[in-house]
Amino acid sequence: MAENQQVLCVTTEEVPGRKVVNILGSVSGIGITNNHGNPRRQLEAADSARHEAHNNLVERALSMGPNAIIDVAADSFVARDESAVDPEYTTYGAAVILE
Repeated sequence: MAENQQVLCVTTEEVPGRKVVNILGSVSGIGITNNHGNPRRQLEAADSARHEAHNNLVERALSMGPNAIIDVAADSFVARDESAVDPEYTTYGAAVILE
């Protein structure tokens, strides 16, 4: 993401005092952690994955040309197999142009 490009991210469907003039589409970002045995490292990895998901969301949105992402939300999913537990974080919202 270029340093001079910024986009407003809000969890609401509206931005007070602004009007949505164009809905560009839905956008999402994903962040995945690696399994770490140490609980402190698991927390750090989870936090890093949440930031990665948000950054991916913004990066993908910017390619669409919005000045905001509205209705931003996040989900998590834990993939488990015999050797690992790897949480995945997904952030999603709607890329829009605000007046």
